[in-house]
Amino acid sequence: MKNLMVAMVALMSVGLLACENVDSEDVMTSGVYADITGTADGAGSTLVKTSLRVGGATSNTFLDLMGEDRLVATQAEDEKDMIQRKLLGSVWYEASFDVDAADTAFAVGFLRAVDEGAPESTFTMPAPFAFTAPAADTSFSRATDDITLDQTKPTGSVT
Repeated sequence: MKNLMVAMVALMSVGLLACENVDSEDVMTSGVYADITGTADGAGSTLVKTSLRVGGATSNTFLDLMGEDRLVATQAEDEKDMIQRKLLGSVWYEASFDVDAADTAFAVGFLRAVDEGAPESTFTMPAPFAFTAPAADTSFSRATDDITLDQTKPTGSVT
């Protein structure tokens, strides 16, 4: 078992080390894939995160913003420059807003001097979901019981 864990950690490390960073000034906007998420914590704030990848969603080549290139997140009149974060070769950008209500609209702009960029990608926060089954006080046996989860279905939109 211990050898299996060591092998899994080694494989994961190799995969993470395979990440590459490219300066944004070397890539046109048409070659960039944006992964934009908004996560509400239920305590009054939403974290907007964006990673930019060269080529597509599964690429391990991350865009490192350089020069005049920047990401800006907006909620209503509140506009924030997104802050760069890095971990093990991955690069992403984030901004936090003091709102987590359903139907709240956010926008992320990829602003550039080299071409038109992508000035407004928008999304709307869905209603929070809640588990409706099983009841909170229900107990199960992992060996003999099937566990079925039911939840309210959130709705939202991305453009």
